Amino acid sequence: MGAAVHTHTMVFRVLILGESGFRDYSRLRDALDAALSRRQPEVTILTAGGPGVPALAASYARSRGLELLALVPDHERYPGRARERRDELLVEEADTVVVAGEPDDVTTWELVERVKAKGGRVLVVVREWLWPKSTEAKM
Repeated sequence: MGAAVHTHTMVFRVLILGESGFRDYSRLRDALDAALSRRQPEVTILTAGGPGVPALAASYARSRGLELLALVPDHERYPGRARERRDELLVEEADTVVVAGEPDDVTTWELVERVKAKGGRVLVVVREWLWPKSTEAKM
């Protein structure tokens, strides 16, 4: 008899970040559907938890039957650096990053750059257009 072949697939982990005022669920949903069409259902959605874009990402994960991993700061385990440790974990886990809206905080763009530095792709979804400027952008 031959050796057993394991046919499990790798899960693609997508970190979704965004500006606090971004509320356009349909634009985010459509962009994610287009970008992830070849990857589903082997996709895990990663967020920093909380309202706004993380809540939209959680809704998307539920609506598509995808795993959701919300990493929130653990202040008991990492006193004084809980957010930094959470951000490190998000970057470690992410294969790619989706940015919703046009966040003006430095932390979001630092996370994007750290995911890019490890070879991850970036998709930016804003109110008027999608970058890359094609709804056919695939991850």
